[in-house]
Amino acid sequence: MFDAHLHFEAIVAREDGTIDWDRAERLVERWRAGGVRGVLAVSVDRPSAERTLELKRRFPDFVFAALGEHPERPLSSERELWALEALIRAERGRIAAIGEVGLPHYARVDQKPAVRERLRFFAGLGRKLGLPLALHAVYDGAAEALSVLREEGVRKAHFHWLKAPDAVVEGILAAGYRVSVTPEVCYRKRARALARAVRRRGAPLLFETDGPWPYEGPFGGRPAEPLWLGRVLQCAAEAVGEAPEGLSEAAEAAFLSLFGSSEAAGGSGPTADQGS
Repeated sequence: MFDAHLHFEAIVAREDGTIDWDRAERLVERWRAGGVRGVLAVSVDRPSAERTLELKRRFPDFVFAALGEHPERPLSSERELWALEALIRAERGRIAAIGEVGLPHYARVDQKPAVRERLRFFAGLGRKLGLPLALHAVYDGAAEALSVLREEGVRKAHFHWLKAPDAVVEGILAAGYRVSVTPEVCYRKRARALARAVRRRGAPLLFETDGPWPYEGPFGGRPAEPLWLGRVLQCAAEAVGEAPEGLSEAAEAAFLSLFGSSEAAGGSGPTADQGS
């Protein structure tokens, strides 16, 4: 299985900002042995994006790199934004998505208008470079983010850990965007209902852990990691009344179509963008 949203660099970063390579090697070896084929490694700012690229270089066939700026963090300066944009453009051939980007809900809500414009910027960049977006957009932010993506002509996106009204979920699926379930599907009615809504429309489910985020229920007291995906799959299968094998196959195809195709496109995006 593929973990559709993981803060890999946060799991292996030392306090000085460097990567603990011994830990990273041990984790990837253990995750592979447990059946994990790859992870979408998201970033939260420019330094974390650079660490994510280092992980991509070390584990090129396991790490699908996403570079972005988390919307719940303090808004970066324009200088930092341009540096991140330059990094995304320069590394276009080796990254799978722009993310984690989106809109704030839990913090920095006072900056929401400015962050919305920042999302519009990343959406336009993703469209120009042919890269999908990995989105943090929950509750009222989900509808706002959906509007921005439609206005900017974004073709591919993943709404991670989605919490939104049924009508918004329907709009996201109708636009062809992807939705995932987290370990919450094992203990929250809301997450199980989301899984059923996605499958009723015939769309594939993605699976994510958002590691190292801490969960409750049967996962309480431990940081999340990709080895939980098997349990998440079983819980989702029970929620939607389908065989786990079918859900897993559909998830794999959806993950590779969304993120693998972006890497395969290589540098074609920037070339097409030169005249825009």
